[in-house]
Amino acid sequence: MNKIMAKEPTYTDIRKTYDGLAKIWDFVATPMEFLFGISRLRKQLMRRAHGEVLELAVGTGRNFNYYDKSCSITAVDLSPGMLKRAEQKAERLGLQVELGRGSAENLDFDDESFDCVTETLALCTYKDPIKALHEMQRVCKKDGYILLLEHGISDNSLIKRWQNWRELPHYEKMGCHLTRNPLKIVQDAGLNIKESKRTGIGKSLYLIVARA
Repeated sequence: MNKIMAKEPTYTDIRKTYDGLAKIWDFVATPMEFLFGISRLRKQLMRRAHGEVLELAVGTGRNFNYYDKSCSITAVDLSPGMLKRAEQKAERLGLQVELGRGSAENLDFDDESFDCVTETLALCTYKDPIKALHEMQRVCKKDGYILLLEHGISDNSLIKRWQNWRELPHYEKMGCHLTRNPLKIVQDAGLNIKESKRTGIGKSLYLIVARA
């Protein structure tokens, strides 16, 4: 794909894009997520988080509403702008969250540091999603869970056609792939998948629960 792209966005490009969008992100995302049922899926998945939790690509903290108060949360993101919003949200909710900049592909945590690793709608942005999943597996305790909510390629022919048409320009602008298959990526990474479900319009949303 890279050979025919006009521009391959770097992580610096992606960080700047999301820094610029941080102030308006929730205003745009909230109605969209309600419309497409993503808020409900976040709640469904995050209720399974427990103990020491690591959230990757935390963004503005859109999962914070759904964690049990007993969870001890560490959260990372590439974007300082997004992290600032996440910090403000955690304060409003009375949550104790340790926030920091970081990349899912190179996590600065010891092996088996967390009971649970969560990540939502971000597998699309990683340059090496297999490496990111291996890092999730590494830092999660052996009896812990990796909880994923992802968007990906649809099984509806019209939606799939639109995704393929928008793939390159959307990736160049947002650093986000519309046509990845998250379930296949998790399988290719060798994670022990316990549950998976495709849902949403055109089955373009993927819920995946894996053992580390």
